[in-house]
Amino acid sequence: MQYDNKIVKQMYFVAIHLFFFIINNKGPNQKVTSRRIKPCFI
Repeated sequence: MQYDNKIVKQMYFVAIHLFFFIINNKGPNQKVTSRRIKPCFI
């Protein structure tokens, strides 16, 4: 169960990162949003 939860969390954070990355490409606030997301990966 714990191993599966780790995979789910990784998929979840990757999905959020890609989601905001797409928004950043369309929006003007690229640097601000990227700074908020990077700490989540660490």
